[in-house]
Amino acid sequence: MNKRTLLWIIGIITLILVTTIFTLLYVPEKIHEDKFQPLGDVTTKARILIDYSKPSYRKRLWLIDGERVILNTYVSHGKNSGYVYARDFSNTENSLKSCFGRFITSEVYFGDHGLSMRVIGLDSTNSNAYKRDIVLHSADYATKRFLLTHGYLGRSHGCFVTSPKDNKKIIDFAKENGPIPVIVSK
Repeated sequence: MNKRTLLWIIGIITLILVTTIFTLLYVPEKIHEDKFQPLGDVTTKARILIDYSKPSYRKRLWLIDGERVILNTYVSHGKNSGYVYARDFSNTENSLKSCFGRFITSEVYFGDHGLSMRVIGLDSTNSNAYKRDIVLHSADYATKRFLLTHGYLGRSHGCFVTSPKDNKKIIDFAKENGPIPVIVSK
């Protein structure tokens, strides 16, 4: 193989890698709302959707107001739910697993992880969420920088963890429009 062919192959591989990384980091994920349980009697058009069928290196949280997507971002899952994919769920205390179903946002507080928001589980699959301290909070292990360094997001004790910037946006929106539903599919 001559030098020109080798450089051409390296260029093509580089282009593919850059395109893939750009797509993973900057192109919004498509929402498949039919995967999520209906809201029931909730009248607000605002909602947070989380699709745990996607790997942690994909954007799998949507903050929605009516028909408009305000934010599409990364969200971690529980460390005992799986490595890159959340496969195992629990509603049991100290399981360090994510739970799924319908939640409603609750009070905002400043805790060990900074600005945080409690959620109340509305289904049998997440009824212990409040008691388990499953909350929305931020951490450095849920940032693009961590993702680029490790290839996946870090994992939580079951909480919905996003980057500090996205966490503030989500909580501020929920405070202004709340309480709002959080619907998690698996």
